[in-house]
Amino acid sequence: MRNLAVMLVIVALVGVAVYQNVISESAALPTEEAPKQNFLAPSFSAETMSGDEIEIGGARDKALLLNFWAAWCHPCHTEAPDLAAFADKYKDDLDIVAVNVTNIDDLDNARDFVDEYGFTFPIPLDPKGDIQKLYNVYSYPTTFLVNRDGVIRHVILGIRPPNDLERMIKDTIKG
Repeated sequence: MRNLAVMLVIVALVGVAVYQNVISESAALPTEEAPKQNFLAPSFSAETMSGDEIEIGGARDKALLLNFWAAWCHPCHTEAPDLAAFADKYKDDLDIVAVNVTNIDDLDNARDFVDEYGFTFPIPLDPKGDIQKLYNVYSYPTTFLVNRDGVIRHVILGIRPPNDLERMIKDTIKG
């Protein structure tokens, strides 16, 4: 009888531990959208440079690197080859979307920029600056790394050395 009581206590404790682990995982997901770390990435839809419509927000099949850039931005030119390389290297685990701040950029120059660096990922246009405002972007480049759950894991103002950016990409892909 004593062994049965001990077994029941052990089973109950294991059950409580499993239940708390499941509850704490679901409770860890934020419910509020904000353009900052550990919040859900704000949702938006926009027309891309190629004329397609894109929607951002919510859970995804892959992690997301969301970049804001302009053709006149010298640091954006510095960062562009790394973005193109990471798009290819992590194509199975990471989507890259690079928002052109069209309201303060020249569209022809932006097209030349995309061609120069061989961008193959979507380039949403922001002709009224609505997406920039939604994400509180005031300097370029600005990058948000978003996990599959739609949660922003890293916010990067300016450029980072490629190895730092890659480390953050790997961290975001993991969760």
